[in-house]
Amino acid sequence: MRFACALVIFLALGGGARAADPDLPALGRAGDFNLNAPDVDEPEDGATGWYLRTTFGASGVRATPSGIVRGNTEDKRARLAGAGVGYRFLPWLRGDLTVDYAGAISATRPAGTADLSTGSMMANLYWDMFTFGNLTPYVGAGVGFGMAHFKFSPYFGPSRWGETDVGLAWNVSAGIGWTLTEHLTLDVGYRYAAMGSPSFSGPTGQPFSLDDMVTHQARIGLRYTFR
Repeated sequence: MRFACALVIFLALGGGARAADPDLPALGRAGDFNLNAPDVDEPEDGATGWYLRTTFGASGVRATPSGIVRGNTEDKRARLAGAGVGYRFLPWLRGDLTVDYAGAISATRPAGTADLSTGSMMANLYWDMFTFGNLTPYVGAGVGFGMAHFKFSPYFGPSRWGETDVGLAWNVSAGIGWTLTEHLTLDVGYRYAAMGSPSFSGPTGQPFSLDDMVTHQARIGLRYTFR
């Protein structure tokens, strides 16, 4: 009997509360509860999408000559320029295809002057590790093709001679991106590129090679992201 009276009083109070505030939801009404995932807005920072890039800098070359006498190097470094197109797959993962060219490094020899210029086409992946303010450090690696062009200009005698060799190449890189605007990022980095051992027939028909050739590149450029 007491339980029945308490139940009647409870229902009466509940009905009074609903009458006082009609906006209170009815418990169990359709649509009050569901198992659907909540709507979450994707962050704009690090969004996926295409980007273009340009690169400028300096490149130095190291190699072991085989079949040829080492000359006295006049220019230790050469100017570097490049361009590429890339895509950001995830907020922390992006990749690009780059083409780079470094001007000639010259060396004097007893019979003339030798010039070596290099270039590459690489497919690269980068890990953007974290972002602190507008700065994002990254590391990367790539594989592709390397080009070496050797030119010899004699002091006397026949005209100049030149030959190009292309082979497999790979690189590792590290740097930092500085976000300037929503679309523009300043990229400053370093790339180590292994260019293989290019070989040449030589101006007199005597073959020679530049074994274990590597380039050390200081790079600065811009990335423009389409959003």
